[in-house]
Amino acid sequence: IIISNRDDFHYWINKGNSSFLKNEFKAAKKSFKKALNIDPKRHIAWASLASTYAQLGKSDKSIEATEGFLKHFEDIDEGKEVLREFFKKIPQNNLFIESLERAFDPDYDFRGNWGAVGSYYASKENYEKALEAYKNALKTDSKNPTLLYAVCSLYFKLKDLNATLRASDKAMEVVPNFLSVLVIQGMVYVELNELDKALEIYNRIIKNNPLFEKAIALLQKIQKKKGDTKEEIEFERYQGLKLRKYQKSFLVELERRLDKPLPALEYIDYDDLFGVSGFVSKAGYITELGLDMKVIREIPESIGSLKYLKKLSITHCYNLVKLPDNITKLQYLKKFKFDYNPLSKIQPNHLSQEKTALMLLDTKICELKSLRKLNLKDSLIISELPKCLGDLPNLNEINITNCQKLKELPDNIKLNFRFTGSGHQKILKKIKRAESKIGELAKKKKVGIYQGQKLATEEIKFLEELEKQTLRTLNVLEKRDYRNNGFIVKNNHIVEMNLRDLEYIPESIENLHHIEGFKLYECSKIHALPESIGNLKTLKKFHLTSCFGLDKLPDSFGNLEMLEEFVMRACRGITSLPESFGNLKSLKKIHLSLINYFNLPESIGNLSSLKEMILEGSQIIGDVPMSMKNIDSLRKIELSISFSSETLPKGISSLKNLEELVIKGKTNLKSLGQIGNLESLKILDINVDNFILDLPENFGNLKKLKSLNLGSFMELSRLPDSFCELENLEEFTLRSIPKLTALPLLFGNLSNLIKFNIFYCQQIDKFPKSIDRLRSLEELRVENCNFKLIPLSLTRLNNLKLVSFLNNPLSFEDLFEKIKKGNYKEEEILDQVKVLVAGLQQDKISLKKEILILFESLIKKSMIATQLI
Repeated sequence: IIISNRDDFHYWINKGNSSFLKNEFKAAKKSFKKALNIDPKRHIAWASLASTYAQLGKSDKSIEATEGFLKHFEDIDEGKEVLREFFKKIPQNNLFIESLERAFDPDYDFRGNWGAVGSYYASKENYEKALEAYKNALKTDSKNPTLLYAVCSLYFKLKDLNATLRASDKAMEVVPNFLSVLVIQGMVYVELNELDKALEIYNRIIKNNPLFEKAIALLQKIQKKKGDTKEEIEFERYQGLKLRKYQKSFLVELERRLDKPLPALEYIDYDDLFGVSGFVSKAGYITELGLDMKVIREIPESIGSLKYLKKLSITHCYNLVKLPDNITKLQYLKKFKFDYNPLSKIQPNHLSQEKTALMLLDTKICELKSLRKLNLKDSLIISELPKCLGDLPNLNEINITNCQKLKELPDNIKLNFRFTGSGHQKILKKIKRAESKIGELAKKKKVGIYQGQKLATEEIKFLEELEKQTLRTLNVLEKRDYRNNGFIVKNNHIVEMNLRDLEYIPESIENLHHIEGFKLYECSKIHALPESIGNLKTLKKFHLTSCFGLDKLPDSFGNLEMLEEFVMRACRGITSLPESFGNLKSLKKIHLSLINYFNLPESIGNLSSLKEMILEGSQIIGDVPMSMKNIDSLRKIELSISFSSETLPKGISSLKNLEELVIKGKTNLKSLGQIGNLESLKILDINVDNFILDLPENFGNLKKLKSLNLGSFMELSRLPDSFCELENLEEFTLRSIPKLTALPLLFGNLSNLIKFNIFYCQQIDKFPKSIDRLRSLEELRVENCNFKLIPLSLTRLNNLKLVSFLNNPLSFEDLFEKIKKGNYKEEEILDQVKVLVAGLQQDKISLKKEILILFESLIKKSMIATQLI
């Protein structure tokens, strides 16, 4: 009940809302503040005020109002609605507003925005406020490392050293080697003058990550506290950066050879097409190095001192004769780019005595045990890769794009590595054709190369036939990607394949002897699948989507003895499954969707392993086969289809082991027939436009039923008495049943009911008296019905946590008349007041202010006040 008077909360909210939408933000601010004067605990007003202050450019005030919103936040749905209305217009430069925009996610907990509030106050150096906000954030996200670190840092800034240690211990429980927290812990011990402990923490950090820059600051604090005149770490500046002395020595030596300094960079693009010169440093160490130098003849041996170098790029070094011997000391190197093109490529007589060595990639690379990626793109001179590359434990990718002289690969490399690069197909085809040079091991295993990937030659034959249609090679995929034509490889065999927009599937598909997943998308030009598809003895998943040209599946489909999952969507030309479909003894799941008219074969009853059947958006021709009753393994059926039967088909109602039945959409159902025979059923969801007049009396036989959802029963007027025998029912929803007038008298027998929802049942206006026996009930939603009074008996349900009577014509006039005349029992009034107060707290019921005054006067005159307190 909302009354438009100046003492009413909703009056000022509506007035402020109106001003806000007219961009009259000062007027909106005044209205929202007056609403808060009436009720300072209403989070809606706080949210509105926060957004208004933001529009006025008053960020500090916005944050304060946001704190009020978060403190009083209770109802996520209503809060989200308010934020949709107000926060979408907020300037994006406010940190807390960016976070609050996540309100559009229905699963988002607004209280997490305390972190954004904390960030704001920390940026303003208001550390007390920031700490309070972060601690509030931890209440809902107690294991968030960022929040834990922020709390540690703020305690330290506030000089509360003991609290800092406690907070750091808690953070370390979540992240055992939390290096940033360890640094703070070390700083605390420096302040406490416990330098041995601080040094112990420093050593622990360096052991985990020698490049952790914050550790340097900790060590310098320790040294300063000790009064050391000589630093343990000697730094010198180069290009404006502090580098460890021996790291700088390498750069100085390199500079003498180049006659110019090497620039300091933020980042080196390892895949840069033109090469990069420069270095990247971290914690005083060079971690990335790029040498793109036509003049350099030798790389200094001091490169071996760059012990934490992770990326090395050597490009266009035409005068380079060899790699330095000390490159073998780079045991942290993970990526190495090397386009090896010395002048001997351009001037054949130059350094002719070293020509043989130049043709073979330097074996020193084989000492780089951490190497993961080797990029030899455009190395025109290399004709052979050293066999020892195959022994590198972490190497998994070699780029041989445009390596024109490379004609063969050692067996242990070809069989164990993946090759990348967009222009190397020509090389790889040369390698494929030169079968005599591939090696005896490759011959025995009949292995070739496709797209740099080792594959069985008969599988390559199938791929090459597909290429004739696509006019391009197929992609090697690292993970499932339905958007591209491609395949996934395991142990030199295709195990999964995604194909789209093809004209036909070659008969050679039978060569895929290890295929487990096969998916066709949008292949409208395919009119038939080859019979040879039945020879895929390892196939477990088969998906067809939008293949409009298909009108049937081949008879050989029933030979897929390992098939576990069959999904067919929007293949409108297929009207039936072959009789051989019943031979799929391993099939566990069928999902048929968006097929106009469809006929299920009688042989479907032979699917002895089937657990789940989903039929949606289709129309069954005839009835569901009676043979389905033989599928003892079937646990779930979901039907979103039209079928001709007016009674639940016996093929379904006879499934003794069925646990979940979902029926949605439009049907001709007039009776659920023998649904009571589904003795194992746990979940029943029927939400359809139907003409069912009554539920059968055998409904009470569903003793194991835990969740029941009945919706859109347009003609149903009563529930059977046996309904109250569903002793294990935990969740029950009635939705849009306009002719249902009452619940069974013994409804309270549902002793295990936890959630009960009634939506849009306009004829229901009260509960049976037995409802007070629902001792397990935790949630009750009665919305858009015809309740005029909230039952007093609800106060006796001690587990009840959520009550909603939204959009009911609630009226308390009879109660008020009793109060005025003194014709009441105190216990009765006390119960009703409790219900009203509970409803008011949840913001589900609005009351006239004069009603509250009436209650206040009543409480003053009776013992009710004492009991309420």
